[in-house]
Amino acid sequence: MSENPLKGYYLTRVYTQDGNPFQTVMDLVREEAAALCKRVTPNRRVGGAVEEADQQIAYIDARVGVEDWARESAKAVGVEIKKEHPIYFTLTAEPETSAPGRKVISIPAENIDLSCCSFTYGDSFNNSPKASPAAPPGKPTTAIPDSLHGTVFNAVQMKKVVEKYGVPGIYEKGQNYIEVQMWARPPLNILNDVATPQAKPQPPTARKMKTFPPS
Repeated sequence: MSENPLKGYYLTRVYTQDGNPFQTVMDLVREEAAALCKRVTPNRRVGGAVEEADQQIAYIDARVGVEDWARESAKAVGVEIKKEHPIYFTLTAEPETSAPGRKVISIPAENIDLSCCSFTYGDSFNNSPKASPAAPPGKPTTAIPDSLHGTVFNAVQMKKVVEKYGVPGIYEKGQNYIEVQMWARPPLNILNDVATPQAKPQPPTARKMKTFPPS
């Protein structure tokens, strides 16, 4: 991509207080990943006929299927895959600078190589048709048009989506959001580009999220 199509937006990541912003639980082996999930999100339940002790393992197994789907879908739209498991961000219209009990970074999109990034309108887990039977894929909410559900976009495609539908809400507030899957490790000096609370320019194409009636 010769010109960054999402200039003016931010890639925002929320992570644990003692965590590394560019590490993901899926980089760990299965049992270690499940143990970390149990510590960080002990109340996570995937549903289905899963024993209490196996809930976190079931989540990790489901996540493997979701990432396989996201990876192959990203390849199909021309995204470069340089890392097996993506680092997750959300696309935001302005930098986020606080998350209760957690850390947050917002990096200007123009400082990121978006050729290695894919996007889903909403959580990839809820978009994927290949989630584990123990954790069935979610359904699009009334705020997300059906035409966007189950689709993985590249950055150029996502720009068109944002121009038409706007940027939805904030992950930490339980709102709908655009998930970014970064299939590469960013350079360490990228942290020098983290946005400050004073730097909040409004992207020219940012609009409030439209709402849609149930289908």
